[in-house]
Amino acid sequence: MNMKLQSTLPLLQVAPLLLLASCTQEDFPEARDYPTQPLAISVTDGGYATPSGARKVRAVDDGYTTEFTAGDTCGLFVTRGWGIDKKMVYANVKLTAETDAATGQLVWKPEAGTTLVGGLENEDYHLYYPYRPDLDEQLISSMLEYAMLDPSRHFLYPLVNDWQVKADQSTHEAYAASDLMTASCTPTRDNGTLRLDFVMSHALALAVIELPKTVYKFTDARVPDYTVAPAATFTGAAQPLRMADGSYRYVLPDSLPTIEGSYDDGEPRGFSITPSEPICGTYKRYKVDGAPTTQKSYTIQRGDYLLDDGHLLPKETALTAEQKAKVAAIVFWTPAETDPSGRQEPASLADDKVMAKDFPHCTHGLAVAMRDIASGIPWQDNSLEDEASVYAYQNSTPELNPSASDYSSIAAHEEDWWKGLQMILGYQNTKVLLAYNQHCGYVNYNTKVVPAQELINFRNATPAPEGSTGWYLPSGKELHMLFCKDEDIMHTGQVYFPLETKGIVNDAVAAAGRGETLANYPYWSSTEGATYGLAYIFAIQPMVSKGYVKTDPKAANHYVRAVCAF
Repeated sequence: MNMKLQSTLPLLQVAPLLLLASCTQEDFPEARDYPTQPLAISVTDGGYATPSGARKVRAVDDGYTTEFTAGDTCGLFVTRGWGIDKKMVYANVKLTAETDAATGQLVWKPEAGTTLVGGLENEDYHLYYPYRPDLDEQLISSMLEYAMLDPSRHFLYPLVNDWQVKADQSTHEAYAASDLMTASCTPTRDNGTLRLDFVMSHALALAVIELPKTVYKFTDARVPDYTVAPAATFTGAAQPLRMADGSYRYVLPDSLPTIEGSYDDGEPRGFSITPSEPICGTYKRYKVDGAPTTQKSYTIQRGDYLLDDGHLLPKETALTAEQKAKVAAIVFWTPAETDPSGRQEPASLADDKVMAKDFPHCTHGLAVAMRDIASGIPWQDNSLEDEASVYAYQNSTPELNPSASDYSSIAAHEEDWWKGLQMILGYQNTKVLLAYNQHCGYVNYNTKVVPAQELINFRNATPAPEGSTGWYLPSGKELHMLFCKDEDIMHTGQVYFPLETKGIVNDAVAAAGRGETLANYPYWSSTEGATYGLAYIFAIQPMVSKGYVKTDPKAANHYVRAVCAF
């Protein structure tokens, strides 16, 4: 399951269509008098209700949103007939979300070789999420039996009753696997297709755990409010999922657990939550220590300290020993640094559409790690020419393909060669590089991208700031911003640019008394060159204290530094 949980109580806001091929009427003898039609399916989430059931919670109320992504799956059931004559037409048909190359929207498709039609008399349509391939025949038979004997009971009731809720829901995958949703619908006919518009209901109840938090109100309106909440450590079997806003969520099983944990708010604080008797499809908030909100006015700037818990300190701060130990990164760009007026290449975190979907709350700026990932390493062993092209791999992989998704080309190549130099794309580039390296492992190519491999080790050894995207490799644009500033690289006529931000970052690193300053040697970007043998670097001309982005052979040995968005 590749589900992105970006905070929401209306989980899964989707309105894609699935047009499925039609079978012949010979496949359905009953269809001779009632022609069948191909199915068009849409899926939306009805949201959790308040405990009183008074209203649905919508995204505009709580600022949370989650949506299906390519690879998500639902299970479809279709029955036909009344009472004891009811029979199963389709049982647990797997529908997978894919990105339509023409529209960029998700479409839902059955497995190859499966066709779906409907529209005969007395048909009922039922959907559940997430898909389970292991539904045994006895469970499926019990669904049909319930539908025969008690039409008032929901067809999927036996599935709901059998659903296994995981104790450890601390990962997106485990949480999604626990959060069962079901729907039935009445079809409508539309231009030769049968529309099935499923509005999903949550089959279980949800506990939302809130901790005390700080909201940074930035003095520059171009930077949105920034919320920081302490991380909790859960000590019991119940392990909730941390959300982007710092709250935690836990889908409640029938046997209610006690949710126990602690957090550090200047001093360790323990808490214990005993959920009240849940009502299916509703949520309830539990406020630890009252969960107060502290507002802080803040002027953000390059050189500020981003701490491991997500808090910020001004670069002018005389750091204590305790604060120095908590510095995780140095801010090197925020939207306050960019005035798009009259600009040809203004920086925007929205450039990286993949990052914007995975981390919609990380809109406040970019920060650089306190030390290098590595020094003196190649970008790639490119002795195998064709296999060494990450660009070719990306364009042959549907989920990473720029023509079929939110990805841009990893290479400054052909008609979009400029994107790697003018756009923030490091997060999506890193995902492509890691996928490529995994592919190399499968097919036994010795062409893995070395900085991406080293990044994995760095991530394991060096936690990123809480609430950030996690560490990734900067694109050519981000490297230029890290060493110089956000400026138009391609439209100024300049070749070399002053190392303005490098000096600010190095002063902050030195003041923190730990880490490594940015070196005067070249650094690899995550942007590939126009040919298989080249990748982009930021190179420095020490004699003039200026630098520029350029290509270099992949076999050259250079430095690597990680960044993150927060």
